[in-house]
Amino acid sequence: MFNKIAIDETIHKILSLVEKTPVKDIEHNLRQILTNFFANSGWVTREEFEIQKAILLKTRERLEELERKINNT
Repeated sequence: MFNKIAIDETIHKILSLVEKTPVKDIEHNLRQILTNFFANSGWVTREEFEIQKAILLKTRERLEELERKINNT
């Protein structure tokens, strides 16, 4: 899921723009809209990206090692 801090900061900025409006449920609605948007967008956090990047690098190294073994036999 997307970074909760980024969602909270975005909500805070938007709420500060509309704090004098009569819309009482805007925070709840906005939080739900943004949470759904980020959850359905397919985006990942930087931490998730770095984990997958490390896994891919190890897999690539292992594949290259196996290819060298095959080519040397």
